[in-house]
Amino acid sequence: MNPNATPKEKTEIENKPQPLVEKIAVIGAGLGGLAVAIALRKQGYDVQVYEKAKDFRPVGGGFGLLPNGLNFLDAIDPRIVETIKNSGCEVKSSVLKNTQDETIRTTPRSIFRDKYGQPLITVWWWRLQQILASKLPSETIHLNHRCIGF
Repeated sequence: MNPNATPKEKTEIENKPQPLVEKIAVIGAGLGGLAVAIALRKQGYDVQVYEKAKDFRPVGGGFGLLPNGLNFLDAIDPRIVETIKNSGCEVKSSVLKNTQDETIRTTPRSIFRDKYGQPLITVWWWRLQQILASKLPSETIHLNHRCIGF
């Protein structure tokens, strides 16, 4: 601290918030873990992601990404959303049916864009994981690591 600082400057320096943590470990390299890691890195944190799987394999099925999910990812990095849109399919309409296969409601795709500013997208889960993982430096993702305590 500057010995010549005024009392007001000393108070401001003393009351300046300090980061609570310097390093963050994210357990799990699924979609949520990777998205959180990307967001935290953009905030300047040193983030390491630990995943128990030995490698990223092409598993999983289709994944529906609603507009709020796309808006969340867009807030982290708009390039992620563009890549997802280029890798997935925009849903033209959604149909809700009961167990007797009777249509209860049909929702046109325009409602998602008009109401929420983003479409409803389906994308292969593994492809989405690849997109998110590609936004992190490879040395921050540690495969074949299991959390046993903290």
